[in-house]
Amino acid sequence: MLNALKKRFSVIKHDRFLRSASVLVGGTAAAQGVGILALPLLTRFYTPYDFSLLAVYVAILTMSAAVTCMRLDTAIPLPESDDEAANLLALALISVVAVIVLSGLVVFFFGPSLAEAAGRPEIEPHLWLVPFGIGLMGLYSCFQYMAVRQKAFGLIARTKMTQAVVGLGSQLGLGWIGIVPLGLLLGHALMSGAGVVALALWTLRRSAGGLSLGAISCPRMRQVLKDYKRFPQYSVAEELSNNAGIQLPILLIASVVVGPEAGLLFLAMRAIGTPMTIVGGAVAQVYYSHAAEYARQGRLADETITVFKRLSRMLVIPMLALGPFAPSVFRIVFGPEWERAGVIVIMMLPWYAFRLIASPISMVMHVRMRQRLMLMVTLAGLILRFLPLLIVLPVAPDYATLVFAITSALFYGVAVLVFLWVAGLAVCFLFRLVISELALWGLVAAASFFFLEVIGYA
Repeated sequence: MLNALKKRFSVIKHDRFLRSASVLVGGTAAAQGVGILALPLLTRFYTPYDFSLLAVYVAILTMSAAVTCMRLDTAIPLPESDDEAANLLALALISVVAVIVLSGLVVFFFGPSLAEAAGRPEIEPHLWLVPFGIGLMGLYSCFQYMAVRQKAFGLIARTKMTQAVVGLGSQLGLGWIGIVPLGLLLGHALMSGAGVVALALWTLRRSAGGLSLGAISCPRMRQVLKDYKRFPQYSVAEELSNNAGIQLPILLIASVVVGPEAGLLFLAMRAIGTPMTIVGGAVAQVYYSHAAEYARQGRLADETITVFKRLSRMLVIPMLALGPFAPSVFRIVFGPEWERAGVIVIMMLPWYAFRLIASPISMVMHVRMRQRLMLMVTLAGLILRFLPLLIVLPVAPDYATLVFAITSALFYGVAVLVFLWVAGLAVCFLFRLVISELALWGLVAAASFFFLEVIGYA
């Protein structure tokens, strides 16, 4: 056993990808732990209806934030030249400022109408947090991708911990003194952008050491905008449609379904999605930082298969094994009124299994410059998830969440196939790989449900 552990650690030590991923995952695991510990307290300070307001706020913020950097931030790790990267950073920051001003004007003039359209007029006094949250998210993303370019994964991991402490601390503190639901919304905004100061200062210090921020100029910005025009042309619409595919259904459910269903759905998504998103995001950043190099060396397909299998075996399988116990866990940990959220988690298991795989390897679309295809995929996902809800909500609103979960699983399953194909996998091998993993997932999930039933009858 000891020799096996030594061998495993030796592999990690000499595997650049695993070493980088372990730094990010290690740092973000601490943030994940803080978030998990805080959730049972949050559900004592805030009601399911408060979480419904948070769901509406996050939906508005997320869809607005899709255009914040015009997706130029995601291009920062790609150029070989630091001069080009610096000018991309400048363009992304200019875009952030413009979107902050524009969103502020929209909230000032149309805030009541937005709140009414979302079905939650009570959120109107808090809509000033939209431009505030957009600004924090945009600035953080710009400087984070510069850190990704320089492979400063330790710094990124520390800022993830800062986000958890600052955001959750604000939510808990304001909830404890009774400032609800503002505390929930403000804490989320801070959670999105805390750590941006550390990243910005690091970038400035790197500039002093020769990172080429001094190379920023209007002619060079025009040139890099021309060279990377596919990002604002296609990736903005792709990101917007991708976010809308998740957030528009939540807005629909919040505005049509009576009661706190949107809040329960939001907690379920946060409970299962936060740790998965944190770890998946860490893997995505490491994968993306190396992907351009892999592509130049002709190794992109092999490395993508490796990431696929690692995510499946290390994260998806444990999630499917533990997922069936969610209702009991939610009832005990969060309180009896939150048991429904645990049932929703079971509905979402296939969705998040595919999402956990799809999210990191989706970066291959940027590496291969397949932004137009990515836009088509996400638009199809928006239609697939949105139209069935429009049909179901008027006649059977109680089934809306289940329909949302099923259509989301279908979308991410297809997306995984597309991303693997773009990475360079032959179609026959691609299907064999996915079918073999699906069979394993099914066996694990079936065994877990069987064990749960045995316990129930014991």
